[in-house]
Amino acid sequence: MNSQYHEKKQKEIPIFLIAPIISVVLIFLVPISYFITFNGELAKKQDIWGQFGDYVGGTLNPMLSFVTLLVLLYTVKLQRKELDKTSKQLEISESSLAKQIEISKKQQFEVTFFQMLTLFNEITSEIEIQVPQPELEKHDNQWVQITSGWESPKDISGRKCFTEFYDKLRKNPIWLRGTSKQDQTKKISSAYGYFHGSYKDETDHYFKMLCNILKFIKNSDIEDKQFYTDLVMALLSTQELLMLFYNGLSLGSESFKPLIEEFQLFKGITAQQLVDSSHYELYASSAYGNS
Repeated sequence: MNSQYHEKKQKEIPIFLIAPIISVVLIFLVPISYFITFNGELAKKQDIWGQFGDYVGGTLNPMLSFVTLLVLLYTVKLQRKELDKTSKQLEISESSLAKQIEISKKQQFEVTFFQMLTLFNEITSEIEIQVPQPELEKHDNQWVQITSGWESPKDISGRKCFTEFYDKLRKNPIWLRGTSKQDQTKKISSAYGYFHGSYKDETDHYFKMLCNILKFIKNSDIEDKQFYTDLVMALLSTQELLMLFYNGLSLGSESFKPLIEEFQLFKGITAQQLVDSSHYELYASSAYGNS
């Protein structure tokens, strides 16, 4: 690029020299014209000098004016080139600034996003429940539960709790009532409401944080929103997804269901994993990654 610039400069230098060279030549033509006119001698008559002055003025002035005009035009041309160059530099600067702003926005988004993910993981790891353990006795080489006997409750924490949560939800006798789609919707709300009454302290903060992360992604200006949503979903176990499935259909979670369907949160869920396979149809096909 520098070599091209120097080549252009070398082409421009002779053009700058043309004007003064022409001016000098024209100025030297004056005495030459004089000596040619008067045969190398100074004229003694004033009228001859007057005629010679008119000749020089009439000839030299238009020529010098023309040279001045050329210089002026060339100056305008150079100024236009400089303006074009400045304009291109401004365009490049604006483009670079726009890219920097875009990169800065993405960095700010990712900092907040990963902070929210860290907080979400902390909330998940802090979930703790106690699960009663039945007392077992061995009869005929088989372990049999004693009806009235229970061992000390077993402490469960973190994502393991969701296995117990889903087991509790799945075994609710409410599922045995009704068969219509309307009945299924009511049963889901009732069954999840019953579960929520027992474990709201352990699950509310979890689902609210998850919902806030998804809303943060949706409301951002980031381009590849699905990529960041997939990062979130990669953290969740199958039991967490199944609990999320029924949470999104329960009363009070109306804002969660559209996010689930938009971001294809149940791409890994099958109908056979649900409490009832007919529940699969309660979400739009987009929730399962089907366009």
